[in-house]
Amino acid sequence: MPTAAAIGAVWLAPAALIDARVAQLTGGTLRLAATEGTAWQGRGALVAGGTRLPVAWRVDAWPLLRGDLGVHLLSDGGTPGQPRANIALAGERVVLRDVEATLPASLVAAATGPAAGWSVAGNVGITTAELEWAPTAIRGDARLHWRGARLLLADGVAPLDLGDVRAALTADGGRLA
Repeated sequence: MPTAAAIGAVWLAPAALIDARVAQLTGGTLRLAATEGTAWQGRGALVAGGTRLPVAWRVDAWPLLRGDLGVHLLSDGGTPGQPRANIALAGERVVLRDVEATLPASLVAAATGPAAGWSVAGNVGITTAELEWAPTAIRGDARLHWRGARLLLADGVAPLDLGDVRAALTADGGRLA
């Protein structure tokens, strides 16, 4: 019976507990705030610096029996900017499916680490039918569209407006090209 109690406790774990794991995985650059629901199905705001992105998720229970993790990022259609994606983590393999997201460029930059002396502005649209990272290879493709691309340099330097920047990325064995 202790096993059933442990499963029940995890099943009912509050969504707020995910924040510590997100912070640990990103070195504190991303946080999950204003959470509602449970770790299995909830919502909140992904926060980096002053940027907030609404997110909602549902975790698949069956992959957990194999030691894998399946997460669906859900869009309710009524919250602007809410990403949609299916994410599978199995061992060292990460698979992204049916991704459609528009993220503030500042959130993307914060998630990848600080840049000395400059920052970015605009929104980055990301779409992919499937993109898989494994230790030995990458397969799939993705499309990026950075709308209103802008580099903000050190104080006193005029910003560099790049307009719209597009990239079509295709996996080429060990890298995206």
